[in-house]
Amino acid sequence: AAGARAEVEIWEVASARRILLLRDVPYGMVSFHPHVSQLIATSRDGSAGVWNLADGTRSIRFALPAELADVNSLADLKYSPDGERFALRYHSNYLGAVSVHNAADGALLAFQTVARGLHALDWHPTGRWIAAGGDDGSVNLIDSQTGESHTLGRHMAAAATMAFSPDGRYLITGGWEKELICWDLQAMQRAFTMPLGSYRLQFDADGRQCAVGIVGKSVQLHAFERPTTHREFAEDLGAPIHRAAFSPDGRWLAASGDKQAGVWDLAGG
Repeated sequence: AAGARAEVEIWEVASARRILLLRDVPYGMVSFHPHVSQLIATSRDGSAGVWNLADGTRSIRFALPAELADVNSLADLKYSPDGERFALRYHSNYLGAVSVHNAADGALLAFQTVARGLHALDWHPTGRWIAAGGDDGSVNLIDSQTGESHTLGRHMAAAATMAFSPDGRYLITGGWEKELICWDLQAMQRAFTMPLGSYRLQFDADGRQCAVGIVGKSVQLHAFERPTTHREFAEDLGAPIHRAAFSPDGRWLAASGDKQAGVWDLAGG
């Protein structure tokens, strides 16, 4: 009844035709490849498989690493933005974990424990970080290559949802206390809070708007406006800052300090 053993149907929308039926998928967790017609799904026997959507056949099957045997309940599964890796989140009675795997053979690339929780994760658009929340309210950025973790801060209750902005500059997290927090990833700190009675937010494709689900009430659309009159740069060039100049086209900013010089891409962050 809780969906721990689920059947997943994959349908082709244009023809309204079911092309694939997967049985006994833990919590129904599958992930579509971002660039080609395939998906990945795990099985109750501890294996994972890649399925071709063109013909409904399984092209790859591999066993998940034995290191994950003690965290055997799947909480989330997502391909990386380039489709070359995938991330799994597990939870047990006492421990949670995030693992990163090679999509070609399932080899374990990185691993990090997090506070237990049946919560979603999200990939940074560049594929560098994975955001994962914990039952202790922690908002964690995990380096997808090394497994190193950095805690940005905490919610008052369990951190349940993670959503990077499309440009990768911000992370929005939602806690069970029904409050959203916006984190500035350049400054690595909280930018502002949104006490909207919600823990779930989704950006549109260009990041200019977001939809917020108000628990038990409605869905609201909000504009997401970037600051234009003030911006802080986290890099330390060494005090004092001697000179700074914009490029002729206004895209680049160069500055020199007592120790270093820096150039920033103002269009891309």
